[in-house]
Amino acid sequence: MKKEDLQDIYPLTPLQEGMLFHALFGDDQSTYVEQFSYLVTGSFAPDLFLKSWQDLVDRHDILRTAFEYEKTKQPCQIVLKKVRADTRFIDLSNLNRPEQDATLDQLRQENREKPFTPHAGQLARLCIVKLDTQRHEIIRTHHHILLDGWSSAILLQELMEIYSANVRGERPDLTPPVSSKPYFNWLHHRDTQSSLDFWAKYLKGTSATHLPFQRNKAGYCPAKHLLQLSEETTGALQTLTQKLRVTPAILCRAIWGVMLARYKGRNDILFASVVTVRPHDVPNIKDMVGLFINTIPVRVQIAEDMRFCDLLSQLQDEALCVDPHQYLALNDILNDTQKPDHLFAFENFHIDEGFQENMEKDAYGLTVERLIRHEHTHYDFTLAFNPGTCLSAEFSYNTNRFSPAQMQRMAGHFEQVLHQILATPEKTIRDIDILGPQERELILKGFNHHPQTAPSRLSVIERFKQQVERAPNAPAIVDGPTRLTYRELDQRSDALAHHLQKNFAVTGNPHVGVLLERSASLVCSFLSILKAGGVYVPLDPETPQARMDYILKDSEALCVLSNTQNLEKITTATPVCNLDQKWEGDITHFTPVQTNGLAYMTYTSGSTGQPKGAMVEEAGLLNLVNWHEQAFQLATGSRATLYASPAFDASLWEMVPNLLNGLCLYPVPDPVRLDVEKLITFLQENDISHTFLPPAICEDVSKTHDGKLSPKIKILTGGDVLKDIRAGDLEIYNNYGPTECSVVATSTRVHPDTQITIGQPIDNVQVYLLDQDLRPVPIGIEGEIYLGGIGLARGYWKQDDLTREKFIPHPFQPGARLYKTGDLAYWDEQGDLHFIGRNDDQVQVRGYRVELGEIENKLENHPDIDRAIVILDDHDQLVGFYLSAAKTSETDLKSALARLVPSYMVPQRLTPLDKLPLSERGKVDRKALAQQNQAHIITQAYRAPATETECTLQEIWQDVLESQQIGMDDNFFNIGGHSLSATRIMSRIRNKMALELPFHSLFDNPTIARLAHVIDDLQQQETSAPIRPTITRSKRRHAAQ
Repeated sequence: MKKEDLQDIYPLTPLQEGMLFHALFGDDQSTYVEQFSYLVTGSFAPDLFLKSWQDLVDRHDILRTAFEYEKTKQPCQIVLKKVRADTRFIDLSNLNRPEQDATLDQLRQENREKPFTPHAGQLARLCIVKLDTQRHEIIRTHHHILLDGWSSAILLQELMEIYSANVRGERPDLTPPVSSKPYFNWLHHRDTQSSLDFWAKYLKGTSATHLPFQRNKAGYCPAKHLLQLSEETTGALQTLTQKLRVTPAILCRAIWGVMLARYKGRNDILFASVVTVRPHDVPNIKDMVGLFINTIPVRVQIAEDMRFCDLLSQLQDEALCVDPHQYLALNDILNDTQKPDHLFAFENFHIDEGFQENMEKDAYGLTVERLIRHEHTHYDFTLAFNPGTCLSAEFSYNTNRFSPAQMQRMAGHFEQVLHQILATPEKTIRDIDILGPQERELILKGFNHHPQTAPSRLSVIERFKQQVERAPNAPAIVDGPTRLTYRELDQRSDALAHHLQKNFAVTGNPHVGVLLERSASLVCSFLSILKAGGVYVPLDPETPQARMDYILKDSEALCVLSNTQNLEKITTATPVCNLDQKWEGDITHFTPVQTNGLAYMTYTSGSTGQPKGAMVEEAGLLNLVNWHEQAFQLATGSRATLYASPAFDASLWEMVPNLLNGLCLYPVPDPVRLDVEKLITFLQENDISHTFLPPAICEDVSKTHDGKLSPKIKILTGGDVLKDIRAGDLEIYNNYGPTECSVVATSTRVHPDTQITIGQPIDNVQVYLLDQDLRPVPIGIEGEIYLGGIGLARGYWKQDDLTREKFIPHPFQPGARLYKTGDLAYWDEQGDLHFIGRNDDQVQVRGYRVELGEIENKLENHPDIDRAIVILDDHDQLVGFYLSAAKTSETDLKSALARLVPSYMVPQRLTPLDKLPLSERGKVDRKALAQQNQAHIITQAYRAPATETECTLQEIWQDVLESQQIGMDDNFFNIGGHSLSATRIMSRIRNKMALELPFHSLFDNPTIARLAHVIDDLQQQETSAPIRPTITRSKRRHAAQ
């Protein structure tokens, strides 16, 4: 570029800085490329139209503008005196219509994907395609860094006036173009600090609102969904905005804010919006051509009981306050961790209609038959409203993140809200229903369509007696040397029930504790307690003493059934029935007692620090039996394990359905339970057909069984999140259900290469996903799981307040109840539930709400990661642990994760493990991981600079990042760095060290130690030729916009 070729130099606008960053370092060359493809009919002169385009380029500086970023201190735009327009004419008149259409599609794609060279001054191109004498396609492609929509409309109007004049052989009658210098002078004299202070106050206490998405593929695959409002609805919208003295943009912004509030369960929403920056105090600003828009944060705060009309007034007032400050770059307003992941725009022009009107009013009668518009930002989702006789909303999205059905639902939610506020603008926002009738019906009834069979009229013991009569000699339990048939088990439990009644006064539904290992005695004890008329209260011998004492006292257990080896663990005054002593007497007949419907009580963790007893009805247990026997084809003679801890309600799931259907139980010995190889051998040698395994053990078994297990075996799992499973030919079923809903509420078979869900409701159980106001959430939106149906527990023992808090009146069925689980999930389009985590898995990181399960899922989608666990450490930093057979570097993992989540969700440290620590129940022991992390912190020390280069870099980094004591190994992007601060770092290096480094050097070497090494190597070389390597997608996370 020669000096004599230059006409003028301008700085970049804030949005141009961000777009330039993506043009240089994004790996998708079509980002921020706009294209308009028009089919025009009528008498048309392609050569004159191309000449008219060159005339337009000669007329407007912005069409002759190059962008320099390497040879100047700061990136700038340089206006060239002359630029030859990038134009092309193609004749396809010899092809038939299908061939023409296919070629046009190819030409459009080629024009979009052909890279623009920022420093060349040719960032717009025009292609005219002749289809026949009366039909031509005009394909106009430009980089968005040049023009906003307002400017495009000006250029199109002028283009047609120039073309008309050229056709007539006349000079076009146009006023001189308006220079952009006054705008840049205005921008230069802004009080930046005052604006920064305004934004800090405006944004205090909030965080970005991210859209929920269910797809997680890499890359960008664009698609659009168009919502076209009727002329009548558009008219009603305009009437309402005029009446309330707000703009249509504010009304659409408010509706989007309400939708996001419902999607995220928050009343403080933050998203990014495109705004026009054409200040009135700049002369002739409306006639300037260039990029006079910006992206700013928009905050929507919904107060308690706020009316929609009041929200409109609030947003209109705030927009007036924001107006003087909306020139600042989004990167200066928000750091990378705060940036929204989607874009909202309301255009105040309509290019499509304007161009068509210009064509049609032309004396030569050209008509626009069709317009294809393409725009691609770096956002995965953009919602743009286009004015006109019929207002339209364009949902542009990445199909690797969002589904077409999800976009259709969003559009439906917008219409649903709009029609309600058009009818009643004073409507309280809380009373606005975003669900349409069809989606509501599907969620409440369609997804709960599973058989609602009549509850069993027989008790558990009556069902057991029937099985004894059907197969008295069939084996009921094999416990090492102890083998009992169904008749023997029945007789033995009858005798023990008689003993309990006679010697311990077990009658009238008292609580009876059982402190035993998985054994024949445990099974016998359960049956005997129900036969005697008691309530089964299981205890695990591994339970800490203090907890065991609390349970025995709190449950008011009448007595405890145990054995000699566990007697010392019973330190309370509760009477003990030692099953190792003689208790069996001769009884000829025993009649089981009818109970009050309570079958068992198990203790689960409580928020108070003490466990709470959940009282489960026999009807719920029988419903579990009825569903289980149908779902898993139980048959006399089959074999099942007894794996779960006796205090875990899954042990009842293992016992009861199988015993009532003639299966033989095989208790799994302790030395075998957590040793996967021994467990596989146990399952194989005993020809087990049905087994329950905790998720972590199930995952290991699925990966290591190597064909040793029969493909007929049914492996049931639940109680924790199932993540990385290799189902193969094994039948693996994932189940979900709290103790308060009789063990299982939902279930599904796990299929290879499909996302793991918790399935659909079992028979006679209803599942609802509700928000904090007990409203059903839309499909794909996170909600809290509420359960209803036969399986619900009676409540919590001696905790009436907690029972009322957790077991609430059914909002959709008067007289019924729902259980509030505290678990989060979303429905997919097939009616399957995707488990997200607990409410208390939501942690705060730098003031932002983070779901740990989301980060874990993203890590586990990495091809090299088998399992990942993320915790929040004592310093409020995220720390991850993972299992991997591959040698994957921490840097690569963080880079991959940074592509999928905001940087504040990338763990500070990712540590590989040989295996995850497991608790006694086979769950991941997060406390052990936290202790391991603390040990790592203690051994990790700050590393001071050791060379002159490192000292200089440390001084620069600490000054730019306004931080003290930055260590040599601290990652730039983990300590608050982003793209613009990186630019400042590189500028300081150039000025202070007289060294020109490629901009990407900091991205490739994000620690002082690594960057110092690069600098020292360069300084040792007499000559150097910087080469630009490929920039990975992870760097886009640090882009300016």
